[in-house]
Amino acid sequence: MKKLALGLLLCLIFATGADIPSDRWHKGEGEFTFTGYAPLENKPVQVFYYIPKRDKIEDMRVLFVAHGATRAGKVNLNAWKEFAERDGFVVIAAQFSKEYYHENDYQFGGLYSGTNTEELQPQNLWTYNQIEALFDDFLKKTGSKAKTYDIWGHSAGGQFVHRFLLTMPHARVGRAVAANAGSWTFPIDGLEAASGKIYGWPFSIKNTPFGTRENLEKYFARDLTISLGTADIRTDTEDFPKHEAAMAEGGTRLERGHNFYNCAKKIALEMGLPFNWKVVEAEGIGHVTLGMVYGTSIMKDGKEIHSIDNYTATAGYGILFGTSQTVGSSPQKGHLVVIGGGTITDDIMERIVRYSGGTKNARILIVPYANTDTAYLARNVKRFSDYGCMNINWINCPPAELDRPENLAKLNGINVIFFSGGQQRDLANTLRGTQFLERIRQLHKAGVTIAGTSAGAAVMSKAMIAGGHRKVPKGENADTYGVITEGDVNLEEGFGFMPEVIIHQHFVVRKRLPSLFSALLDRPDMPGVGIDEATAIDVAPDGSFEVVGNSSVMVIEPKYKRGERPRFDVQILWKGDRYK
Repeated sequence: MKKLALGLLLCLIFATGADIPSDRWHKGEGEFTFTGYAPLENKPVQVFYYIPKRDKIEDMRVLFVAHGATRAGKVNLNAWKEFAERDGFVVIAAQFSKEYYHENDYQFGGLYSGTNTEELQPQNLWTYNQIEALFDDFLKKTGSKAKTYDIWGHSAGGQFVHRFLLTMPHARVGRAVAANAGSWTFPIDGLEAASGKIYGWPFSIKNTPFGTRENLEKYFARDLTISLGTADIRTDTEDFPKHEAAMAEGGTRLERGHNFYNCAKKIALEMGLPFNWKVVEAEGIGHVTLGMVYGTSIMKDGKEIHSIDNYTATAGYGILFGTSQTVGSSPQKGHLVVIGGGTITDDIMERIVRYSGGTKNARILIVPYANTDTAYLARNVKRFSDYGCMNINWINCPPAELDRPENLAKLNGINVIFFSGGQQRDLANTLRGTQFLERIRQLHKAGVTIAGTSAGAAVMSKAMIAGGHRKVPKGENADTYGVITEGDVNLEEGFGFMPEVIIHQHFVVRKRLPSLFSALLDRPDMPGVGIDEATAIDVAPDGSFEVVGNSSVMVIEPKYKRGERPRFDVQILWKGDRYK
């Protein structure tokens, strides 16, 4: 009888095969062979995973990690699983063996029959579908409530990740990191090599269906970080791609990554599309998986040791799960850099990025609603780019869409917000009352730097000078008309980052002393600050400020009560002067 029962049990086990729940997606570390995606069931994927032993699986965040050319899925799992157990997220490492997935099938996604664009495979045969199918399998068998998953890939995995996002616009990816890829698909119509040959896929989107405005808009809107090790500059290794098309992308992996990011940013700007990518350098890290996950290590007894308590904000874990070094760690609100318009000098630029850790670490979001002209936006992007900043993004969605989740998400990880110039009334009317502005206020309180020039300076006040004189005699210039009287200047509600002063910009160049005096006659309860062009005030969290730049700042303090004859104290401040 015992032999019969054992035989029946074995029959049941073999009849149900590898899909029985006890063999798949249990807590702790696991492994199984996945053949659940029918169109590619003849090309199995070996899956290594880790599910934390505590908490409920259904509430856990999910991370896919994509291996390099050595196809070592378990190595990638091991790099992440201690973080996963501590922080309570799931790690899934899908291993695409060379037996079934050659370079064209893995790094290039199996989209084409070869490394050309002559024969596009049916979409259901693309390798990328295995990730979506695995996610569905995980959801079904665990009851997970996850709506999206994050994805990280290094080396060949970095190639996999960025091409996955380009070609699968509806994939349920939340945040993505492509690290140290050996080659990239530039979003341009052909990549020219030294020989003069023009290359398409996988080096560009020439003759592919991926260059449409609709597809690129979704691609550039992704939360994608290009992660680059500053020491990934060796070119003498066997795995360094030396194809002439790859060499046209740059001489090293580090150079190629920057060139790819800058190319994509340029295309997005030219097309007037939102751009949500970042580029982050891991200082001193070469072409090493653990280094690109942790960002640092210690030496002990001659061995390199990585610890989950020792990581940087600029490598994989810090990018995806770590807290920004500015947001969350600052005990006080951030600085304000209020610029009077005109030229933004280098010493002003230095102040803008100083408090976020310099040009390499500054993550800038330009808010251009004072002037939405694309060419003007491009000039502002160039200002920061010329200064050496690498992560420059912008928001240019229709105002009615500002509070959509995908647009609020553009503020994630930002440590510098820049209000560009134009018409302050347009800027204020666009953002006033939005969740977007409220989120900016929260970020400022948490330590984020807010900068603004011209109109972007005017909105810093709560009582904002919204326009020129109400009544201007015929033939007079409204901007320089010299009357001083109550009720002459339009005061409207600004953003209130400096609630106790009235800011006026272009102060000397445009002869705005009369209009500031007129504003103060209406509001004698607060001082006025007139900032000239090429000049700024760097406002500390306690409200004191220092003058930066080439010209002057005038502070006018009313010294009377309503009904009395107006009296004012006036101070003129130059570079280096401070005001409390």
